[in-house]
Amino acid sequence: RWRYKNKTIVLFFMDSSISKQRISGGGDSAGNGIRPAIGGGREQPMKIDFDAIPVAVTPHMKGGEKEVASRRFQDELGGILKGKLIPGASIGLHTHESNYEVIYIVSGHGTMLCDGERETLGPGDCSYCPQGHTHSLMNTGGETLEFFAVLPNRK
Repeated sequence: RWRYKNKTIVLFFMDSSISKQRISGGGDSAGNGIRPAIGGGREQPMKIDFDAIPVAVTPHMKGGEKEVASRRFQDELGGILKGKLIPGASIGLHTHESNYEVIYIVSGHGTMLCDGERETLGPGDCSYCPQGHTHSLMNTGGETLEFFAVLPNRK
């Protein structure tokens, strides 16, 4: 649950193809860091080992300042990005024409600009940008801003 423009938002991920996956061994052949949460070779909730995913550095992401360092899990249904913005870095203003985005702040402090409104974010805060809306994330603090972003594939 989180708040968006004075509304309580609750998302449930019910698709069993997302929450469970049959995997044997310590990760999949694509090297995307998927591992069974408990044991191997059984039907288990999926665990994504972001440390096993290579870091990608994107300068001026979406026209933003400095660079974004991220590890991204992607499958046919969507993606989850674990990202870092150094102080002064940002993800530029962009519109989600055909999907939405959820951003959860793990550590650090920043500002989310969503449809012209500024919101201060810190650890534990969650921001929701609905389809058709515009947003940007800026690290306005003195330490690295770490976050997760969840994006479904485009419709």
